[in-house]
Amino acid sequence: MDLSPADFGVEAKNVKRNQLLIALTCPPRLLLHTLWYVLLSREAPTRAKALFGIGVLRTMICGGWVYVTLSDDHDVMMIAYMLLTLSYVDLLLKTGGQPESSQVGLLMFFGSIPPMIYFFISHKFRRVAGAYTSYAFFEWALIVFDVMFDPLAMVEFKALDFAVLSSKPDNLRE
Repeated sequence: MDLSPADFGVEAKNVKRNQLLIALTCPPRLLLHTLWYVLLSREAPTRAKALFGIGVLRTMICGGWVYVTLSDDHDVMMIAYMLLTLSYVDLLLKTGGQPESSQVGLLMFFGSIPPMIYFFISHKFRRVAGAYTSYAFFEWALIVFDVMFDPLAMVEFKALDFAVLSSKPDNLRE
């Protein structure tokens, strides 16, 4: 039995319209893309722009994948997200210096994809009982591994210094 958002009183057009808004509500990931851009823009401006663009698009697609769970759009968004993740990770690895812990996270992320695909095919096309449950576990593992990668990537930003400076001269401060 396939369910649609309408079965839960949600109009599909409203869900699709809100994907952009959902994606824009994740400031930490957007901040991460901005920091990567700042870090790379001087030495590799083309790579910095590509990484930023793919990262922002990947974030928006994530909104479609995670929040639209009851339609075929979910599957399309998830496939697009995984493909964009391949490009994103390829660009990140070319920057060098990735800590070993983030590489383990990437192995876990990409290692969970083949069994997830197997259980998806078993559920969707072969109609194997229980396959959807296994597929869902791998799908959620993919989300957890992806979220794990972002904080590990923050290690790269030790080269950046952040400072909060006052724009008022000392004699004008209260």
